[in-house]
Amino acid sequence: MTAKAVPVQRGCGTRVPGGCYAEVGMSRDGLPLEAFLVDPPAAWDRARFPLPSVGVTLVHDAASGVYHIFDVVGRQHYPNVCDVLEEGRQFGFSRRIGTGAKFELLSARSRLVLLHERAYLGNWRDYARLWDRPCVKETARRNLLVRGHDPDALTPPITVPLTHQLAPPDHATMCASLWWETVEGGQPIEAPLVPRAVVVSLPSCSYVARALPEDAPAPAWGLAIVASLPISRLAVVRNPSDPEQHERALEKARRAALVVDLEDE
Repeated sequence: MTAKAVPVQRGCGTRVPGGCYAEVGMSRDGLPLEAFLVDPPAAWDRARFPLPSVGVTLVHDAASGVYHIFDVVGRQHYPNVCDVLEEGRQFGFSRRIGTGAKFELLSARSRLVLLHERAYLGNWRDYARLWDRPCVKETARRNLLVRGHDPDALTPPITVPLTHQLAPPDHATMCASLWWETVEGGQPIEAPLVPRAVVVSLPSCSYVARALPEDAPAPAWGLAIVASLPISRLAVVRNPSDPEQHERALEKARRAALVVDLEDE
């Protein structure tokens, strides 16, 4: 059975009738989210590989010959990297693709690659003292071993996304756990054993992380790859008032070598 994302109100709103969405469904039998995070984050060089400030682009991976969906997550709706990640952890990922995209380039090997403008911390060394918890990579490996999986047998490996070779990070030692150590906009909570603890409220869920330290230098954030996710399916949202619109979207989406479904919302 194809894993599906849950149609909830997300940071970027609700799904648009007639729209087409790339979904990454969550399953109890699947791998944990950490298995698909890019750790260390892969800094993206827009001068060499131009991308829009927000939105979706199909990118060709010359090494594998596969096209992937690159999605620059907007800071307006998801100020922190872990906003979109924690939402996806709860409900799966659902990212809109314009119907003008070349769907015929997408295959079962295509990935949904998330990027964020606040994903690579250029002055990460100034924040190294915050690393008092296991890094994301080691947490993922431990969780997989507990569940009976062999992390080293996974394809692709949990520490290297399919697109990593396009833009290797400037420093291989920044840890993705800093995303949860430097959030902005959270509400402080009382947690004696967790300094700087805050709860971040999203439209459909909330999560606990840590606020940016008051005495920390200004963070030098930059665009980077956050996650490389397997695409479960493409979902087209029914438009009762204009059925021809979703039928046109379905016709285009079915050019991809992926599961395509029509959904009511």
